[in-house]
Amino acid sequence: MKEKPQPPTDPVLEEIYRMKAEFNAQFNSIEELSAYLKAFSIQ
Repeated sequence: MKEKPQPPTDPVLEEIYRMKAEFNAQFNSIEELSAYLKAFSIQ
């Protein structure tokens, strides 16, 4: 049986996935993440 070829790795996507995992570990909901980001936005 043939193995599936591995998709090419993209350093930008790998960084995005790493950041997503960090956010998921830090915040329990999208509302918490949204409030956090709004607290640091320039108004």
